[in-house]
Amino acid sequence: MNKEKRISRGENNFKKYIIPTISDHFPGLWQSSNGTEADMKHGIDWYYTDQDRTLSVAARVWESEPKQHFAVRSHRSSNPKNGLEIKSRLKALEVNGPLPTITIEGFIWSKWAYVAIIDSRLLWETVADNLDNLKSFSIPQSEGDKTVFTRIPFRLFKENQITKIIKPLI
Repeated sequence: MNKEKRISRGENNFKKYIIPTISDHFPGLWQSSNGTEADMKHGIDWYYTDQDRTLSVAARVWESEPKQHFAVRSHRSSNPKNGLEIKSRLKALEVNGPLPTITIEGFIWSKWAYVAIIDSRLLWETVADNLDNLKSFSIPQSEGDKTVFTRIPFRLFKENQITKIIKPLI
């Protein structure tokens, strides 16, 4: 599946499965920023607005068994020096640049949605502090190479720093 189809599928899965799953916590309006500068440069996939509060959101949805970690894109195997999320978000953290307000990682598995929500700054500070010790995994891409992801285990955070929501799919 090419990049555009993967992005579209991820956005559709977020709308179809994750937003309904977290609607008790986030009952307001969701707006995709797919393809915008906020998305391409700052990793902001969605804006969430409820009354006078607006949050920027980084989101990832997996169609797989739930894992106990967040995952961030490190690089493509065809161009390992061209860092992806890790490079740009750590740079933003260093210069106090734009970061999403929160990060939402969702898993769709066996008619259930598993969601983890964390403050993005805390996530990226933890990545910066532990980068040399974090493990990675790769996902083959139709373009012939692999995207390498870095795992940020939930155990690196205090229990109250991650909001976990598990619900059957509607």
